[in-house]
Order: sequence, then C-alpha cells, then structure tokens
Amino acid sequence: GDSKERSPREAAARPRAPLSGVYLWGNVGTGKTMLMDMFAGALSEAGVPVVRLHFHNFMLAVHAKLHAFHQAIPLVTVETPKGQLVHRHAVTPDEDPIEAVADVLRLTPT
Repeated sequence: GDSKERSPREAAARPRAPLSGVYLWGNVGTGKTMLMDMFAGALSEAGVPVVRLHFHNFMLAVHAKLHAFHQAIPLVTVETPKGQLVHRHAVTPDEDPIEAVADVLRLTPT
C-alpha cells in the first residue's frame, strides 16, 4: 500500500460509500431534536412518510413485533438419538435482558 500520508483535503476527497444512517449525540439543549424535526419536516415535504417516535417508544414497538413473531412460530418436537423428546422453536430471537447496545444491534442491517 501507499505509506505516504494524505492531507486532510486529499482524505476528504476520496470516494466513500453512501451513508446508510446518522447517529446524533450531544448534551441536552444542543439542538438534536430540532435538527431531527427539521429533517423529518423536509422528508415530509418531499412526500416521504415520516414517523417520529421517542427512542424508548420505538424500541417497545420493536420488542412487541419480535414477541409476536416469536409467538407465531410453532413448536417443533425432535427426538434425539437417545430417544429423548426435545421441544425447540424453529427460530428463537434473543430473549436475554436487553440493554441499549443490544437494541441498537437489533436495528443494524445485516
């Protein structure tokens, strides 16, 4: 590879993959909500359907959908080589206690 250091201008000019998301952070009162309201307004004016939810309400909805999905999967009974009957779900979402980082990981496209 090229060991030459690039100037900030050269580094900024290099081709990049399109952004797939933006994460905003900052102290209270720094304009995060205002920026998101402006962004949602611009999308709405452009004809893009927008739903604005507080993060915790959004995650409650995600968990409700995951729970409904989990409940809709029929139990499968499997006999092991030793003759024991084992009940397994065909698909089992993670049921561990969920922390904020795990919530973000669930929303990350795979």
